[in-house]
Amino acid sequence: MKTEHEMIAALKVKYRPPAYALLPHVRNSTGYPSVTRTADALVMSLYPSRGLTLSGFEIKVSRSDWLRELKDPAKAEEIARHCDYWWIVAGEADLVKLEELPPSWGLLVPKKASKASASVLVADVPALVTKREATLLKGKEKLQDGSRGFLASIVREIHDTYVPGAEVEERVRAGTKERLERDKPGQLVALEHQVASLTRAHDAMRAAMEAFANASGIQIPLDQYQGRNVGEAFHRFMQGEDAQKRLGQRLRYMQREVREVLETLNRVCNDENVDPA
Repeated sequence: MKTEHEMIAALKVKYRPPAYALLPHVRNSTGYPSVTRTADALVMSLYPSRGLTLSGFEIKVSRSDWLRELKDPAKAEEIARHCDYWWIVAGEADLVKLEELPPSWGLLVPKKASKASASVLVADVPALVTKREATLLKGKEKLQDGSRGFLASIVREIHDTYVPGAEVEERVRAGTKERLERDKPGQLVALEHQVASLTRAHDAMRAAMEAFANASGIQIPLDQYQGRNVGEAFHRFMQGEDAQKRLGQRLRYMQREVREVLETLNRVCNDENVDPA
């Protein structure tokens, strides 16, 4: 089931400028009238050769939504009376039955996608096809004294949504240039700091490896597997050397104790005041 947003996008593809001007969600008047109605979209034909006609569109994306519309036809008439043509845009091909349509109303439905017709889709927007052509509405009101509120609503919608193409391009160019100029110095400085930090770390590591090699006579290989083997062997050697050192310290301590005992015995034996008995 298509959404209202997708159907608005499909209308924009079908009614493209410069031949048409499309305005979504136009109210029947400005301000806060007692009865507020909104057309899902209005399309103005802009080529005099094709007739400067105004068409209104109501989008229905569920069967229940369409049935509610049928129960209150005056809802659409509030805006349809100002239009030359009135269309129902259904989210699915079988959502609206032709015999249910009021006289003169047209019906647009999504075209069934297939491998052969996949090229007609624009960014996954469904293509709309005419299931019943709308005919000219009778008894429509001209946009004059009694309809100025409706005209004001259209004008305000144009004012709120329209930005000239040249202005859009200029804004994009200016924004892109400003962002590049703002971000480029900071990015370069950050990159320079990162390179400098990595260079210092590399130099410190190289100096440590050279100092180790000069003191030990062991060259650390660049291959990670050989380097690991050298490291493990050195670790075992350091553990063995440490054990030997602890044993030597223990023997020297015992030697000092024996020496102290011998010295005490010598003093006792040589003491003149010792009673021979």
